Amino acid sequence: KPLSHLRIRSDQSRFLPAQSATPRSRFAVKSAAAAEGIRSSIPDSNSNPKPVNQTLKLDTAFRLWYFHNVIFNIYNKKSLNVFPYPWFLATFQLFTGCIWMLASWSINRRFPKISKEFLLALLGLTLFHTVDQIFACVSYSNVAVSFTHIIKSVEPVLFVIFSSFLGEIFPLKVWLSILSIVFACYIAAVTEVSFNLGGLSGAMINNFSFVLRNI
Repeated sequence: KPLSHLRIRSDQSRFLPAQSATPRSRFAVKSAAAAEGIRSSIPDSNSNPKPVNQTLKLDTAFRLWYFHNVIFNIYNKKSLNVFPYPWFLATFQLFTGCIWMLASWSINRRFPKISKEFLLALLGLTLFHTVDQIFACVSYSNVAVSFTHIIKSVEPVLFVIFSSFLGEIFPLKVWLSILSIVFACYIAAVTEVSFNLGGLSGAMINNFSFVLRNI
């Protein structure tokens, strides 16, 4: 029989009439509650959520991400000053990342299940990530790292424009807010001492590929 009349919250089961509290009815109530995906109100000793710890972990992860990103960009620029071959350097970095992941999977023995569908799904991501990495290095080799990241801050503008072409609708305040980004990047570009068209082009191609990768 359908159990729609038994789909009640598990913490309300104590309000059932006494005659319905048979083993079979209790099982039906519990099963219906589980099917609805409602967690029981009875504390579970195995589940002890710690939102404070999760927030702290997330905050730490963000800070480490930004810290390593800053260090990576600085050493990228230093390397390019000595070895001015951005295409080779970016490709070598991607190759090193592949070796690192293979070693990590081997140590942890957690290899992903690779299939044709999996590879096709990653094809677009891989292409845009590669373009993103290469042209970031191209920009670093031509201009200051700070200027590259100023140009890369145009990324939200491109995201809104590309997403609009794909049918997503943004409110007027979003369009007005990105005007400030465009104006600020324009001021930074015309006043940049180390301005170089190659550096600007590399940063913009980096923006395009990054946005397309995320979309």
